[in-house]
Amino acid sequence: MELFDQIITDSLMRLNPLTTQRWAYDPDDAWPDAGKSELILQRDMAFELGGSDQRAVNYCCVTSSESVDAQSETILCGPDLESIDADCSYARISLVRVSSLETTEDERYRQLCDAAFVKYRVFPKGFMIRSSPENHREQVRVSRDAIAHGLSFRSIGGAFIRAYQALPNFVSAKILFVTDQSADFEVLYRSAIDVDARIKALNTILSGLPADCASCKMKPLCDEVEGMRELHNQRAKS
Repeated sequence: MELFDQIITDSLMRLNPLTTQRWAYDPDDAWPDAGKSELILQRDMAFELGGSDQRAVNYCCVTSSESVDAQSETILCGPDLESIDADCSYARISLVRVSSLETTEDERYRQLCDAAFVKYRVFPKGFMIRSSPENHREQVRVSRDAIAHGLSFRSIGGAFIRAYQALPNFVSAKILFVTDQSADFEVLYRSAIDVDARIKALNTILSGLPADCASCKMKPLCDEVEGMRELHNQRAKS
């Protein structure tokens, strides 16, 4: 059961026309990690990605299918950090491919959660990330000094790919950054909600929710995701 393949396909189709740069992963390009969250004061920042009430969307999709190819890379849709001079809307989307999904659904759920939690273990120097899972936001305060020393989305993407490589069965990761202000951030936000809903639905099924399709709120997901209804019915009978 591939929970996110349609979201992956839709995301790539929507963002490919906006792509301005692609960088194949090179570990030498990955930005140094601070080891923990660092504080960047307002007086030291260049701008905030997602600041001033701008959009700030984040989601992660995991698949074992060829909807994500085997080449790890960073993809930028819009201007790079050195060309941004004010707070702007922003999105970071991680598409992760693994060689196989875990054999049991409980293990698979844990595998998806492990990938989603990688973002809490990445602390690029001069790139202060503030996440709000409830709002599907990732707001970033960017240091002027870091930009002066060469900070770019290429190096930030490399830092995230480096972290994803620690996942079991890892094949590749694509890190998409969106700073093009013409992008439809509302649609990206709805994709983030959809990703979250699918993970929560899987967790609910694994918790043993009775399968009453007529009244179940997850029916639209079961209709859309191949294998979801079968899993739901199987768990209800067990």
